[in-house]
Amino acid sequence: MPLLSNASKQGSLKGDYGTGHSSSAPATWYLAFFTDKTLTTELTQTGGIPRIAIANDDAHWSTSASGVTTNVLAIVSATSSGAWSQAPGYAALMDASTGGNAWDGAAVSGVSVDAAGLALSIGPGEFAVAA
Repeated sequence: MPLLSNASKQGSLKGDYGTGHSSSAPATWYLAFFTDKTLTTELTQTGGIPRIAIANDDAHWSTSASGVTTNVLAIVSATSSGAWSQAPGYAALMDASTGGNAWDGAAVSGVSVDAAGLALSIGPGEFAVAA
């Protein structure tokens, strides 16, 4: 028996994402990249791409009946100010533009910034959060 039913999962994510989010969820999410899951080294500190601001509303997030929240629009970064000195191992949605708390995250691979002037783009539906 699952710990949470699909309805419970959907309700949990609806409380964090979209226009009807709870008052404890931020109005804007900030996508940040780190070297590992411990979130000790953020890659913006080495030249690269600053945190990506994403409004927390229904125009940007959709939660399915199966309890998965995905991005509705492409998530596009500002252009990089330089090459990342390391490849990211983890991405996290933070509740502040600097510092703050990680709410959801996942391991990432195949993401790199090799020079200044590059932008990172995540297509619609390619970023998913599951309860």
